[in-house]
Order: sequence, then C-alpha cells, then structure tokens
Amino acid sequence: MWDVPYLDAGRQVVRGTLVKPLTLTGDVAESPRNDHTIFLAGPRPYDAQCRPLDVVNSEVAYNVPGLTAQFRLSRKPAGGYADYYQLVTTYVSVLSKHARELDPAATAQTHPVVVPDEDDPGPFDYIDTASARAGITAVNVKVASDRIAIVGLGGTGAYILDLIVKSPVQRIDLYDGDVLMQHNAFRYPGAVPIEVLQAKPMKVNYLAERYSVLHRQVVPHPCYVTEANVEEILAADFVFLAIDDNPSRALIAHRLEAAGKPFIDVGLGLFESDGSIGGQLRVTTSVPGHRDHLWDERHRLPTQALPEDLYDQNVQIVDLNALNAALAVGRWKRHVGIFADLEGEHHSLYVVDGNDTINEDK
Repeated sequence: MWDVPYLDAGRQVVRGTLVKPLTLTGDVAESPRNDHTIFLAGPRPYDAQCRPLDVVNSEVAYNVPGLTAQFRLSRKPAGGYADYYQLVTTYVSVLSKHARELDPAATAQTHPVVVPDEDDPGPFDYIDTASARAGITAVNVKVASDRIAIVGLGGTGAYILDLIVKSPVQRIDLYDGDVLMQHNAFRYPGAVPIEVLQAKPMKVNYLAERYSVLHRQVVPHPCYVTEANVEEILAADFVFLAIDDNPSRALIAHRLEAAGKPFIDVGLGLFESDGSIGGQLRVTTSVPGHRDHLWDERHRLPTQALPEDLYDQNVQIVDLNALNAALAVGRWKRHVGIFADLEGEHHSLYVVDGNDTINEDK
C-alpha cells in the first residue's frame, strides 16, 4: 500500500509503503492469522514527541520488485486479524495518527487515478469508480455490449454524445458531414479553443478526438447519412437521430424500422416573440412493436421539407440543446432498464414557457 503518511525523526510528514505477502487459495485470500507482521519501506517512524514507534519489530531488508522495505512492523490484536483489510488498515492507523497531529489532512486515501489493465476489455481509458462508489455497476452493465450511433452532431447531438460516452457502451459511431464553425461552439459541451475553430475540423473528428481521452471507441464518420450509406448505421444496437433535415429523417427512420432497430429522434421547435423565447423540446421513441405513432394521424415524426427561410429562423439555445439531449438519454436508459420506467411513453414534449413535460403514446 503506497502513500501511507507518518512522522520521521525530524517531525516531518513523510510517505511510506506497506508491503505484505499475500496467501491465496485459488483466487481467494486466506486469513493472515499465522503472520500478523507487515513491512515498511521508508524512514523509521516516530511519534509527535520524536520518540521511535514501538510498532517497529526489527530492521530488515525485504525485497520486492522495484522496492526494498527497511523495517518489519508488529502489532498483534487479541485473536489476530480476521482478514488482510483489517491488518493493513490497522497498521495505517498506527502510523498515520501521529502525522495527523501535525497535519490533520494527512491520509493514505489519496484517490489516485485508476487505469485498466492492458488486457481489460472495457471501453474506458480509466476505470469508472463513480459507478462502483454508488453500487450501480451491475445496473450499468446492461449496456456494456451495446453499440450506439448518433446521427447529427449539432448542439443536441453533441450533448447526447457527452452523456452517452460516460456509459459503458462498447462503441459510439458519430455521423455528420458538417465542419465545426464558430456558431456551433456556443451550443457545444465545454469550450472549443479558437485554434480549433480556425482549423475548421469536421464536427465528428473534433468530438471523437476530444472524447477519446475517456472512451476508447468513439468512431467518427465525417459524412451525412444518405441512401448510399444508410446501411452502415444498421450495425448499431440503438440510434439517436439529432438532425434538422426532415426528408433525411424519414429515410433513416424507415430503414431503421425495416431492420428492427430501436431509435430516438429529437427536435427543438423554438421561436422568439416579444423579446422572449418559447417553444417545445421533442423526444420521440420508436421500438419494435411500438412504431405506429410516427406515421399515423398523430404524425409524431417531422418528415416534410421546411421552407429554407423558416429553418434559418430556428432558434438554438445551449441549455435547451442540453436538456433535449438529457431527456433523450434518460428515455434510452429507461428503455434498456437502467432507469425505472413507470410511464412507458414513446413521445414527450417539454414546454419551455410552462416548464411542463407531456408524455404521450404509452
């Protein structure tokens, strides 16, 4: 165990390393009852009055790869130690309590960044300790083998990526044929450096590079999804559509349905009037066995081309882009069973001016 704080002869807080041989039966640790000692690599430990700690049993030279311990420590409770955890934490307490007399913040719990083993098949560049701390690892694993596609990486699509990338999905494919422009930066997660805007990268290339520091499989496809390449997205287990071209939305939706693929389509219908912005955020879900609401008299899926001047007036606000994405990802998590689903809605609207959410098509 690294970074154990204690005091040296000069009453300075130092950091030592505790070393203990581990006895295993198969992959299960045996009880350490037969050997209650542990080794310390570092200076001799002292208390706050500069007295050597009596926990030191002897001076030794105990070698392990890359490390040599100088002292054997001995502190045996009545009945011995029940397990290695009790043994190690006892010695940490014996050593560090004196360091805390001079530095109350001295602790062996340094919360280091934990990286996966080289052969770890997981998707992350560093281990998801948040799920482990919350005890929801078994819940999140429901999507561990899933492949996600996001079509359209404007404001809402970029936030969908920002949320999905923290889930342990196997792979995330990004489809968008646009260049990242200055106006996009004002509805993207985080802050886009000016040097990036000057370089004019493709949106998906920028996002894939940025999020690759967290997730190993964010794959950019710098192109629009058209009749020529729509078959590519059928490799995904779930698809998010965040596009503003209605005929393309219809093409993709029909092809996904024919392949039996579930998907969520999102949209913002906002307007400016009398100095304020109003409108609605839409999340429409299509899964096998529940698709009629897209095409019947309810017309939940916008598929008709809009006049160009109307599209040009479409308002995009970063907090509403983020909210639209959060509502969509939340619906996906209910669909896959990560979140509880009491409503089972397949079409929802968030109304901006009333702060209302309307669930329909259950």
